[in-house]
Amino acid sequence: MLTREKLRQNLNSIMFAARKQSGLTQKDVADAIGASQSNYSKMERGQLVPSAAEWALFCEALQLPIDCISKGHVDRLQIASPELKRTFGKFKIPKKYSKLPTVNVRYLRPLIHMAQNQYGIQSIKDELKLCQVDSNYFYNYDNQINVLFLVELGRLLMKSNSAEDMCEFYEKDFASVDTHGDLHYKFLKSTSIQDAFRRYLQHSNKYEANFEKEIIDEGSNHITLSLTPQFLTPLSENPLLASTNEEFLIKYSICFIKNFARYGSELNPRTDIKVDINQTYQSGSTTVRAKFYW
Repeated sequence: MLTREKLRQNLNSIMFAARKQSGLTQKDVADAIGASQSNYSKMERGQLVPSAAEWALFCEALQLPIDCISKGHVDRLQIASPELKRTFGKFKIPKKYSKLPTVNVRYLRPLIHMAQNQYGIQSIKDELKLCQVDSNYFYNYDNQINVLFLVELGRLLMKSNSAEDMCEFYEKDFASVDTHGDLHYKFLKSTSIQDAFRRYLQHSNKYEANFEKEIIDEGSNHITLSLTPQFLTPLSENPLLASTNEEFLIKYSICFIKNFARYGSELNPRTDIKVDINQTYQSGSTTVRAKFYW
């Protein structure tokens, strides 16, 4: 439920994070909205609420949708692609996480949302500090990071090496606006399990660019996907650990897709969905076939 306090929190976090990513100083933004630097600083710290005019000017200066204050995040539904070279601004992302980013923040949100509910917001901030990543970076669902971060953050948050464990924990947090941003409303219109799968595949490039996905078979009670990993970032210099990390990411992706099967206002959230996984190796590459049946 949206409250005045929640709106205030959204306002403070977005003003700080958006300015930091833009690379602008507080004085730059203060000048743009016609406020003193002192007053703008108070806005970022939650000590002063901007007027409607100041908020409109702020959104115009930083090219933000004006309704992001009610959502608590920024979402332009951009695809995940390392070729886009989106700026990190003044956010300091460690090199090992910033090189060839193919994961949008949106892909991490189910995990982060679940962990916030289970451990509290401060605990998440502490874990992100261990990864040397500013928690404010995740205000924008289109911000990018690479797959190595997903592996290491997932294991930190879940205290587990199991992707299945993660997905089992965050299943109940999966179908929410906080988790998927503006794509949430597209998925709510799903009318069947098959339709939910197709909707995810249609929009999967707004989550990550680590797998090529294709429906290769389907029936009234099953659907089979092929997933071909396209990892651009080395998952480890240690071949054994790289293999373990690849397996982790494959299972995470399959669990992530599985949760979409019950995503829709007309679908039964208690439908028991099972998955059979087969992997084939050819010329050093992996192809995964995942059969989902119910």
